[in-house]
Amino acid sequence: MNHPSATFFGIEMRICVDQVNGTNASGAVYSRRLTAPMHFSDLISLFLQLDELMNQQRFPEAYQSLRSFSEEKHYLPPDLAAKDPNSGMDEEFVRSIYGNHYTFSIYVASRRSATWQGVLRLLDNIDTIPFSSMLSLLHLIEDYVICAPPTVPNLKTSPYFSS
Repeated sequence: MNHPSATFFGIEMRICVDQVNGTNASGAVYSRRLTAPMHFSDLISLFLQLDELMNQQRFPEAYQSLRSFSEEKHYLPPDLAAKDPNSGMDEEFVRSIYGNHYTFSIYVASRRSATWQGVLRLLDNIDTIPFSSMLSLLHLIEDYVICAPPTVPNLKTSPYFSS
């Protein structure tokens, strides 16, 4: 599958954290991989939906499949994943959107050993931090996002955003 705007690190998934309540964060994801914003109510739902998105689009391809003995649950709303990982929302729009509390981008380059590898890009200070598992990404998000004070004003203005 050809992904022209994919970088070495993968396709940008911009995470807009709109509310932080204790150790819980909620908001929406914006990406060329999506046809509309993907809302999440906590970090676990964020990870489950992103993993299902990558499974549906087969990009990056998982190196192994997890075995399951129960019915598969779906966490991603129907028709939210773009048919091609590069055919969803406009790239300029994705780069212009910010969350009420914090905004960062995740680039997943590979999915080996049933987990993710890639980089977390903090938009307020342009730091790029590599991660080698979903657990290390979760710790980075907790350290840099949940424990951080709000830094970015709400700039949500688009046909994709609804109050």
